[in-house]
This record gives sequence, structure tokens and C-alpha cells, in this order.
Amino acid sequence: MSSETTEQDIGPEPRTLRALTEPMSVLPEMGRAKGAEDLYLVVSSSGKEYLVDARDWSCDCPDATHRDVRCKHQRAVAIRTGRLDPDELEEELATTARDLETSAERLHEKAHDLESSAEELRDAMDRLQEVAQ
Repeated sequence: MSSETTEQDIGPEPRTLRALTEPMSVLPEMGRAKGAEDLYLVVSSSGKEYLVDARDWSCDCPDATHRDVRCKHQRAVAIRTGRLDPDELEEELATTARDLETSAERLHEKAHDLESSAEELRDAMDRLQEVAQ
């Protein structure tokens, strides 16, 4: 069993962080969203476009379509349109920060263990070379 922490281990909060930090435009009344209430065209920095329906929080991106999660595009719409409670967002970000700190501590401990193992292996190699001579 792996001790590595994955995005799934710390929940969906990283998608909120990406919705806040990655450049993307949330455009009502543009392209496929034009003339439709509560539809938003979300354009990423790569130029890809996704349609978010704020009525049922659907998005046509692969993340939302195949993983049945609230993707970063849906979260970006919720944040930029004021549909995400600021207290909820603050708590979500605080949870993410705590989880990342815990992950960093575990990685630091693992790095220390690996350094110790590497030192033991170097010592064993030195002893083998001495015996071989």
C-alpha cells in the first residue's frame, strides 16, 4: 500500500484552488452561452472552452463528465458569480492548507527515511568493496 498522498486523498479542494489561481474567463452571454440564462462559457488559458450550466452545475469538461465531481470550471463560475459562500470558500481553503501541511510533513519524514536508507546502502557497498579487495 502506497503512503503517497494524492489529490483524491485531500478531496476536491485543489480544484477550488485552481479555479482561484489559474487564468480563465467566465463569460455569460458569449458563444454557446449567448441568450441562455445561467449558462457560462469558461475559457481556459489554453483557449479551450467549456460550457457550465449554473442551474444544475453541469460542465462539459472531461473532469466533470467522467469523474462526477465539481470541476474547476464550475467552481470558477460559482466564485465569480457570488454563488459560493465566502465562509465556505475560506473553510475549504483552510482545509486544503492543513492537508497540504500534513502532506509536506509526511514527505519530509519519508525523505529522511530514504536518506537513512541511502546512507546504509552506501556503507554496505563500501564494506563489500573492502571485502572484494
